[in-house]
Amino acid sequence: MDTARIVVLSWPGCGSHDDALALVADALAELGRPDEPVVVRWIETPEDAEAARFVGSPTIRVDDVDIVPPQAERYGLTCRVYPDAEGRLAPLPPRDTVLERLRELL
Repeated sequence: MDTARIVVLSWPGCGSHDDALALVADALAELGRPDEPVVVRWIETPEDAEAARFVGSPTIRVDDVDIVPPQAERYGLTCRVYPDAEGRLAPLPPRDTVLERLRELL
């Protein structure tokens, strides 16, 4: 369990990490909480993935709650996909979802 309030878990092999951090920062700014700390946790081994319950990069958690609960709990070094409003798959959760979930969880 991570002790930080907001944690972005990433796998170095996935290219969406910087975009995920920017998405969280933008949502926090819109919520009036631009100084809320965000911790980055790198998942680098299958053992790290198992221990962190890591379902793919990026995973965004608040108080150890995934802001978009995974469909299945298969842990491993992989990139994660999220459905957008039209049902297409994207490398990041929709901005509105991030904003709504951060508002609920903070």
